[in-house]
Amino acid sequence: MERKGDVLVELVTDSFNEQKRYLASMNDETRSAAGKVDDWSPKDVMAHVAHWDSMMATDLADPENRAPAQDGADFNQTNAKIWEQYKESTWGEIEALVDRAHEEMVNDLRRLSEDDLNDPERFEWLNGRPIWRAVAFTNYYHALQHVALLYADQGDMAYANQIQEQAAEHQTRLSDSEEWRGTVLYNLGCHYAVTGQKDKALKNIDLGLRLYPVLNKWATDDPDLATLRDDPEFMAMIQGE
Repeated sequence: MERKGDVLVELVTDSFNEQKRYLASMNDETRSAAGKVDDWSPKDVMAHVAHWDSMMATDLADPENRAPAQDGADFNQTNAKIWEQYKESTWGEIEALVDRAHEEMVNDLRRLSEDDLNDPERFEWLNGRPIWRAVAFTNYYHALQHVALLYADQGDMAYANQIQEQAAEHQTRLSDSEEWRGTVLYNLGCHYAVTGQKDKALKNIDLGLRLYPVLNKWATDDPDLATLRDDPEFMAMIQGE
């Protein structure tokens, strides 16, 4: 298995490159779009992603002063505050934030040892999870999920899928455990569900739940799976039938 530190640096760099690719692809209409706290514009999305990257970099650099992990309600409040913080920012300021957050992330990851990355007790605020999983989710999967949705909203579903499918493949480099592989497939299924690709969503969620049944409880209320709530096949999956 490759060193997690090296893989994580590669992954967050891939995410950064996709963010920069999207930024370079924007037209005037995309740049001028205005958002709301509950209906983000592309600028709001990019600010959101970059801010979470910046927060993780801060946490990696100074883990002792990190607040406890948040629940869903706290995340919603935090995201609303992030929107408020950047709603008047220019695109130039957002692009600078993207660049700065990436540089900080890479520098902090390179300072961490493999023991730091793998030790479930090293970062107390993660409640028994190793930091590599938090980085892989927040600063790779979560970031690319948002970028993929921006492309999907523009009608480029093929590229949106490519981003998420490659992300799932690359994440398997971090661990070959059934728990991790199940989580990766479940997250890929969430992308398909959010973008209205029901058959692909059901296939990947089923595979994910079979590998990591603990996710059944999460799937019951996962907002990413709202489009599947009334589907009998999905309900059978999460009920273990």
